[in-house]
Order: sequence, then structure tokens, then C-alpha cells
Amino acid sequence: MPMIRIENLQKVIDHHTVVSIELLEVQEGEIAAIDGPHGSGKAVISELLIGSSQPSAGEVRLGELNPVEDRARFSKDVGVLFEENSLYKNRTALANLTFHCRLHGLPNDHAQEILAEVGLADHAQG
Repeated sequence: MPMIRIENLQKVIDHHTVVSIELLEVQEGEIAAIDGPHGSGKAVISELLIGSSQPSAGEVRLGELNPVEDRARFSKDVGVLFEENSLYKNRTALANLTFHCRLHGLPNDHAQEILAEVGLADHAQG
């Protein structure tokens, strides 16, 4: 069984197909990279691989897990480390925390609780 299997994957955003992969398999022990120019869909593919975005068509599997359908188990079994910090500079603090809550299977309102806990609730939108 491949470690990563992408089959008939499509992601459509605003009526534009931004990702279309017929078949990609990465076996255990292999190293794969996502490379391409700005705007080529690298971030979208990453979001699809970690389940933070749902495909328009097709399937992504990491081992036996589907990152969207098996969210709870996936979040416990798979870790993601980005090259740079994993904050989106064009998103608010609340939007960044909400994204990470979804990523880890936590309720969205947990983001507000975190901001309040660290004294940053008044900076949620800025």
C-alpha cells in the first residue's frame, strides 16, 4: 500500500480547475516534493493532503486514511511541519487559529477561547 495515493484529484476554485492529478503514488521510503512557480497550486495540494481543504473530485489517501473523512484519526496519526511558520500573514489571528483548530479536529470556537486565554481576544480580527 502506498504511503500517499492521489487518484483522479481535482480542486476547482471560482470555476477554475487549480489542481488536476490523475494518479500519484509515493511509496514508503520515497521522498516527494511539490515544486512549481507561484500560483501553480502547491499550497492547494498541501491543503488537500492534510485535509484542510476538500477535493472537488477524486481522493487523497495517506496510508489507509482519507484526511477529510478520517479527520479525528488523521489528526492524531499525522503531523505536518511547514518550512516557515504556519501562519497566513494575510489572515487574522482568529482565522489562523480557526484553521489550526479544524486541522486538529477541534471545534472552531476553541480559537476564540485560546485568544482569550492568552489575552489577545481584542486582537482577533487584526
